[in-house]
Amino acid sequence: VLKPVVEKKRRDRINQSLADLRSLLLNHTSDARLQNPKIEKAEILELSMLSHMEPYVSKSMSARQKLETQLTENNIVKEELDLLDSTNVVYKLIGPVLVKQDLDEAKATVTKRLEYINGEM
Repeated sequence: VLKPVVEKKRRDRINQSLADLRSLLLNHTSDARLQNPKIEKAEILELSMLSHMEPYVSKSMSARQKLETQLTENNIVKEELDLLDSTNVVYKLIGPVLVKQDLDEAKATVTKRLEYINGEM
């Protein structure tokens, strides 16, 4: 089999796959760019990657926002604990009960939490 014939079959197969992908994306996303019959092949591939990766990116962004919220909350708690001295009483909420906690232990716990959250980000 001649190399040009094999190459033409390969290109035809690629073009057919891209046309199928364009059709699937058009049905799935209703992106107006896909209605253009002269859309570039690279754009079809980019749109398919974006469509495929969207749930993963969304999940990642949601997890990051949660970590940022926890970081902010724990920084506020650390600032509040830093204002206290050894004469102040600190309580920790465990379920529905407030339990007395050592100030140094509370500071250490918050510091460890902050290290963990920063490591996750």
